[in-house]
Amino acid sequence: MFKLVAIALLLVLAYGIGLVMLELKNAPLMDDEILSSPNNEGDK
Repeated sequence: MFKLVAIALLLVLAYGIGLVMLELKNAPLMDDEILSSPNNEGDK
């Protein structure tokens, strides 16, 4: 039973890491724009 719980936790953890990696992969463009031009937020 413990093995099933451990496997389930690993799957959930891997899924969470995958979501974070996707967000990190898509977010840098937006983050760079915000960091490099903080005064131009009205243009978006």
